[in-house]
Amino acid sequence: MEHLGTGKVRSWLMWAAVTMATMWRMPTQRWYWRSVLIGLLAAVAMIGGLATADLLGVWDVVPWIPESSLGLELVGGAAGAFVIPALLALSWRRFAGAGIIVGVALAFLLHVTVVIAMIYALYWVVERIVSGAPD
Repeated sequence: MEHLGTGKVRSWLMWAAVTMATMWRMPTQRWYWRSVLIGLLAAVAMIGGLATADLLGVWDVVPWIPESSLGLELVGGAAGAFVIPALLALSWRRFAGAGIIVGVALAFLLHVTVVIAMIYALYWVVERIVSGAPD
């Protein structure tokens, strides 16, 4: 993809997405690959929610976000959003590189991803109401 002019980050994200699809369809140890895939995504989403609550002052539970200035809290949050998914991605064994990309991207883009999912769900509901069930 890079050879054809696609940016490096987009190429990495696409490669990681294809790797996730490959893991989901692995013929051997399917239970393992699916569990580490779902596990990483769920852990990053859960920890990201806790970190957001900590950053907003709702609940002081995340140890890597210090109770100090907003700048230091953001630096602590960013460090956690990089280090924790990268460590969890090691469970992906030979796919750890893709796991790091997926985990870190989700950690930094968690809120955007949730908003897009909610907008798509709203669209889907409206489409069903207007068009009815598909044939």
